Amino acid sequence: MKSGQFIKLKERLVSLKAKIQILLLAAAVSVVFSKDYYIKQMLIADADGNGSLDTTFQETYISDKLIVLKDDISLSYMDDESYSFYNTIDSSYFRRTFKELEELMASSDSQIKDFKLTRTEDKQKIGPWNAEKYTAKTVIMGMDMDLDMYIAKETGFPSDLIIRQQGKMNQNSKNIRNMLEQIKNTGGIVVKEIASIGGTRVSEKEIVSIKELEKLDKKITERPKGFRLMEK
Repeated sequence: MKSGQFIKLKERLVSLKAKIQILLLAAAVSVVFSKDYYIKQMLIADADGNGSLDTTFQETYISDKLIVLKDDISLSYMDDESYSFYNTIDSSYFRRTFKELEELMASSDSQIKDFKLTRTEDKQKIGPWNAEKYTAKTVIMGMDMDLDMYIAKETGFPSDLIIRQQGKMNQNSKNIRNMLEQIKNTGGIVVKEIASIGGTRVSEKEIVSIKELEKLDKKITERPKGFRLMEK
């Protein structure tokens, strides 16, 4: 694959992953929790398309009515009505209703095909968790992608969290739903994932900590003020 094609592909993958992330957040927020959670995740990817892999960290706060996702450049909020994204670099934001998200996910679903998850005999310690290695193959935007997925069953986090919501958000997204169902059926959650295309690693993510919280702090739940609304 030529360098220019590879960079464009990775840019499209970042966009698709962002859409899938919205789906996962939407699935989670519809669940009533007895506990609140905090998850910290390390992400390694070519964020700016210059060919180098950069490391960033992402924090997720989860309660029964709100999910907040925070990283170095943005804040995202998902509540019972909508998804909001705040760009903390240029102080802009946008908001999408569930109906708009449904349309977004339906359009993304066709870009993921033939996902197949296979258990291996390999085991590995990922942070504090004992994980089993699974391999997965899928077609993303017409390109074959290979995934190494390390799945742990005893993390203290609900393993079926991203699957419980079966309402209108994903009823028309059969390929994404199939992918999530296969992961759910392992009985655990993915604590580390390495994605490769044509033998070249394009991204890696790993959960570094999961904590139970008594209550989300007010400074986390309040939307930032003074941001400019982005045009659709």
